[in-house]
Amino acid sequence: DIDDGVRSNILDLKSLEELQLFNACLKSVRIRYPKASNEQLVHETIRRMMQHIIQDLCESSQRQIEKMKPQCIDDIRAANHLINFSSKTARDIQAIKKFAAVNIYQHPRILTMSDHARHTITTLFNYFLHDFTRLPEDYRRLKKDKPERIIADYIAGMTDRYALALSARVA
Repeated sequence: DIDDGVRSNILDLKSLEELQLFNACLKSVRIRYPKASNEQLVHETIRRMMQHIIQDLCESSQRQIEKMKPQCIDDIRAANHLINFSSKTARDIQAIKKFAAVNIYQHPRILTMSDHARHTITTLFNYFLHDFTRLPEDYRRLKKDKPERIIADYIAGMTDRYALALSARVA
């Protein structure tokens, strides 16, 4: 989501520097690529963040497995928290989630888009619920589910472009 936030000009390099993990990775990227553009810096920094998180998960989990010394599959099933991040990386991930919640998901542009999407889906849902025969035949034959579930599944399968066009047409 961070790269999407940057691409849509909701986030910039400066705002991301408050994230410890981003900042640590960015420093190494700037050393390795001193002439990189901001776009390249962000892309490479996010790539390195992902690499760090995956590597941490593997190493931390390996330590847990070695510490536990499971003898059979039931030992694995009984284990709590066998596959985990280190506590530092878990804190970094929480900081990223908190940052995204405040700086991306609550951004006015995102909230406006969410309201528009909610309106589109509600319009389509009510359109099909009012007259179930408007659904394609293969969906109307799905008798095992409630009509609301069938309609929701049909809408979920639509492309954004088709849903927007149909919603505009039926509104």
